Amino acid sequence: MLLFQNIDELFDRPPGTLSAVMDCFCTWSYTVQYQLGYCQQAPHKVPWTADAPKPAPYFNAGMFVFEPSSTIFKDMLQKMEEWPATPFAEQDFLNRYFEAVYRPIPSCYNLVLAMLWQHPENVDVKKVKNVHYCAKGSKPWNFDPAAPYMDHPTVQDFVAQWKKVYNSESRAGQADVSLQVREAATLGASNMPTSADVQQKLLPKRIMA
Repeated sequence: MLLFQNIDELFDRPPGTLSAVMDCFCTWSYTVQYQLGYCQQAPHKVPWTADAPKPAPYFNAGMFVFEPSSTIFKDMLQKMEEWPATPFAEQDFLNRYFEAVYRPIPSCYNLVLAMLWQHPENVDVKKVKNVHYCAKGSKPWNFDPAAPYMDHPTVQDFVAQWKKVYNSESRAGQADVSLQVREAATLGASNMPTSADVQQKLLPKRIMA
């Protein structure tokens, strides 16, 4: 991700809620939404016609704002043990867990690049505050110009902006700081459980897979 504008106003959202941008289902081939041609980003284009109730708003978990709580965290760990695995791992889990308190925010706070070609009418590039490089081939550090839609001028501009920030003078001296942090972390690593150890203990095996 790359922030283009200040987003401090998100910290003034109502307490007890989770703020995030609704995701786009246009490429999620395993979902009912995709099969119907329905997308919550443009519900007026294709109405919900499935026999099942219309799904609740579903957010992209790449960026969200909520107030941390040790009590909620413990409960989330418990629910991970109890609930079945889901196709989209943590994002599906978070959407289920926070469904009652989720409050959508404009896509400018987490612009999923697919919005540029799936729902261009919903994107005002000048108002974008945060870009999410999640489309195939769009990772700026491993950009693939041959991947679908990567020839889109706005995508290429966003990638160029990321590289500009990454290579900017503002990063001078950060390498030394990063090295010091890594060295400090290494000192205590032998006394800490590895990420894999923790995951094997807390997460269902199907989610791990």
